[in-house]
Amino acid sequence: MALVPAPLYAASKAAISSFARSLAPLEQVCNIRVNAVAPAIVQTPIWTPDKLLMMDEEKDLWIKPQRIAEMMLQLVEKKEYVGGTVLEVGLERNRLVERLNDPGPPAEEKGHTVSKIMDVVKSTFALIESQFGK
Repeated sequence: MALVPAPLYAASKAAISSFARSLAPLEQVCNIRVNAVAPAIVQTPIWTPDKLLMMDEEKDLWIKPQRIAEMMLQLVEKKEYVGGTVLEVGLERNRLVERLNDPGPPAEEKGHTVSKIMDVVKSTFALIESQFGK
């Protein structure tokens, strides 16, 4: 997802997906499987106080790091997750991330996004306008 307030974050997520997919042929040739997880909202130290402003503690749900670890293991062990798979791990449901034009998770899926993200986007544009004009 393109994200104005965090373009480096968005670019790195896209890069990891592309990296895993680029290495997919290693599975057939060398028996090396390379897959990636796209974790939803995981409570880790990256959630600094300024980032927590995007959270609505009543609506948004955290995923435990253990759930992500379990899914990483399944990406290696289960045959249906062939090399190059990118799996978004949510609180209650996982979904394969499509190579092109992925629609993202359904809006009603809990644990996949933060409710107040658009507030941060708007404040980013307001900051740009205040510093540089329209």
